[in-house]
Amino acid sequence: MSARSLQIQVKPNNVGRFACIDVPLAEGHCARVYGNILDLIAGTDLPKRIRVQRGFPSLHGQVVTPGQYQFRWFADEEED
Repeated sequence: MSARSLQIQVKPNNVGRFACIDVPLAEGHCARVYGNILDLIAGTDLPKRIRVQRGFPSLHGQVVTPGQYQFRWFADEEED
């Protein structure tokens, strides 16, 4: 029996990427936080649910959905 390696080709997407978002707080203020993208809006490469990892301490671990945040940028992109 010979050893074979399987190559699985997966279309790249944004699941798991680190994103910067603004989450509205009380009295018209926003918290700029960072989190991992959990899944995408169906048929797109746009974030749906994001779990907050860094930023405003009371939001750590919270999962936000569209309408609860404003997407800013992918925080895992390297700048020149």
